[in-house]
Amino acid sequence: MSPEQVIARQAIEIESMKEKLAEYKSAMEGIHGGLFNIGAPLNDNVRGYTRSQLTPFFWIAEKIDIDPYGGEK
Repeated sequence: MSPEQVIARQAIEIESMKEKLAEYKSAMEGIHGGLFNIGAPLNDNVRGYTRSQLTPFFWIAEKIDIDPYGGEK
């Protein structure tokens, strides 16, 4: 395989990975919203969970590496 072919293959793989990363980030935002149901602009706890009820959600968020407070990790 020529160097040009290797570079072309790598460029295609990089673009594919960028697309997957964008999909994963979008999915993480959806997961965050589903777990915590925090409503903007007042950051209301939409489902009225208590702190103890939210504890498992914080554990899940940690395992999938999302910030439960909505910021970037």
